[in-house]
Amino acid sequence: MNGYILLIGHPASPEIAALVHQLTLRNQRCCVLDTSRLGVDVSISWDPVTGTGILATARTTIAFSEIHAAFWDQYYPRAALAGKDTATCAHEWQSLLETLLTYQAIRWYNSIAAIRSHRCKPQQLYRAVQHGLTIPVTCIGNDPSRMQQFLAEHEQTIIKPVHGGAFTELYRHRELQAQQPTCLPVTGPMTLQEYIEGTNIRSYVINTTVISAELRSACVDFRQDTNTQAFAHELPEALTQTVLALFNQLGMQWGAIDWRLDDQGRYVFLEANPAPRFTYFEQATGYAVASKMAETLIG
Repeated sequence: MNGYILLIGHPASPEIAALVHQLTLRNQRCCVLDTSRLGVDVSISWDPVTGTGILATARTTIAFSEIHAAFWDQYYPRAALAGKDTATCAHEWQSLLETLLTYQAIRWYNSIAAIRSHRCKPQQLYRAVQHGLTIPVTCIGNDPSRMQQFLAEHEQTIIKPVHGGAFTELYRHRELQAQQPTCLPVTGPMTLQEYIEGTNIRSYVINTTVISAELRSACVDFRQDTNTQAFAHELPEALTQTVLALFNQLGMQWGAIDWRLDDQGRYVFLEANPAPRFTYFEQATGYAVASKMAETLIG
C-alpha cells in the first residue's frame, strides 16, 4: 500500500466526500485536513535539522514523508480563539501550516504556488493571451473614469471580482443608465469584460487528460442555476494541447477552464480554476472525475 493521500478541505464537502469514497474503494489510506482546526484538534511539528514534519489530526498522526500526494479542495482560515488571537498570531499559525503546504516531496494537486497564482487573475489572463487564446475585451482596475468609459462602450458587460470567489453579474448599460445615470455599479477593484454571446463550455484537466461538457443555462453564471443541463463536448486537438501548455506554465496539474463558444465557433477563455467544484459536473455528465482523480492521486 502507498502512503497517505492528504485531502485539504472540509469533511462535509461533496468533493472531499467523493474522493474519500473512491480512495476507500481502492483500499487507499487518506487523511482529511480541515485547516480551520489548526490549534484546536490539529497540530503540526517540524524538525529543521532533519527536515521532518508530523501532522496530527483528531483521527490520525502521520509524518510528512508518509504523504504520497495531496489534493487541495478548500483552504479555511484558522478558527480564532476568543481573546487569544491577534494578527501577529495568525501569521505565526499560517507560517507553521506552510511547512506542510510547501513540502516538496508531496505530489500536489495543486501546489500552494498554483493556488496563489490563481488569486492574480489579471496575470492569468495575460498568460492565456501569450499562449494564443482569445479572451473577452477586458478592463481591470479601480480607476472610475476608465471603468465608466468601458461600461459606456459596451452595451452588455460582465462584472466580476479581480480575486474571484463571487458570482458574475451582467450589466446592461442602456437599461441601467436610464434608471441611474450617475451611478457607477462598481466601487473598488473589479474586472469588467464584454459579454460574449454563446455557449458555456467547461473543461476539466487532470494531468494530460482533458474532458469537457457544454453547459446550457438560463443564468449568466451557470453555477447559480440548479437546472443547468450538460452535454458531452470535445475540444479541438490543437486547443487541447494549448490548454495543457498553459496549465504547465501555471504549475497546475488539475483544474477547470471556463469558456464561451461564440457564434463564429471561437473558444473564448474566461478563467482557469485550480480548485474547481466537480460533483455536480459528474452527476450531469456521467464523467467519473472523482474516480480519475483518485487513481491519479494514488499514482
